[in-house]
Amino acid sequence: MNETKNYFTELASIDVGEHVEKKGEFSYLSWSWAVDQLLKKHPDATWQVVRFGELPYMKTEIGYFVEVEVTVNQITRSQIHPVLDNYNKPIVKPTSFQINTSIQRCLAKAIALHGLGLYIYSGEDIPQDDEPKQVEKQPSSLPHQEQVRQTEIANEQRIKAIHAQIRELSGAYKMSFEETKTTVKRSLGIQTFKGITVQQASHVQKTIVSWLNDAKQKQQEGAE
Repeated sequence: MNETKNYFTELASIDVGEHVEKKGEFSYLSWSWAVDQLLKKHPDATWQVVRFGELPYMKTEIGYFVEVEVTVNQITRSQIHPVLDNYNKPIVKPTSFQINTSIQRCLAKAIALHGLGLYIYSGEDIPQDDEPKQVEKQPSSLPHQEQVRQTEIANEQRIKAIHAQIRELSGAYKMSFEETKTTVKRSLGIQTFKGITVQQASHVQKTIVSWLNDAKQKQQEGAE
C-alpha cells in the first residue's frame, strides 16, 4: 500500500502548469509531455487504446467515445473520453484526426488518474505553494521575446511551411490537401491561417508533427 501511495504522490507533486494548454474555459495537458514524465519516473509503465471490435472508438446514439488504459506499478486505470470539437461539443461525424486527438487527450487523462496533472481537471490552474503572489505576477514578468511571440503575426514564409506540413500529412493519411487543411483547422479551432500569431503557428506545426509521427508509427506497425 505504501508503494502505491508513494508513486501517486510522486506524480501528483509534479507542476504541470507550463505544459497546460487553454482552449476557451478548458485546460488540456500535453499528452507527449505527460508520457515523457511518466516514463522518466516509471519506465515500465504501459498503456493501450481499448478496441471495440477492430475499431479504436465506439459509436453510440449520443456520440463517439474512445478509451485508454494506463498501467503503472501493475495498477491499471482506464479513462473514457468523448470525441469532442474545440468547443467541447460532440462531433457527429469525426475524422481520423479528431478521433486521434481524442485518444491523445484520453491518454493524458488516464495518466492523470495515476497522479500526474490530476489537479488541472479539478479546475485548478497551478498547485498550491508558499508564494501565490509570485505566481500571480508571472504573466507580467514574461521575457520580452515570449510577449512578442504571443502578439506577432506569423509571416507568409511561416504559413507556407505549415502548408508544406499539411501536404505531407495529406499524403500520410491519403487525403486531399484541401480536406486535410480543413480538418487541421477544424481540429485546432482555427478559421484561417492568415493572421495567426507566431505562437499559434508554432502550436499548429508541433501538432502536425505529432500527427505525422503517429501516422508513421501506424505504418510501421502495419508493415510488421
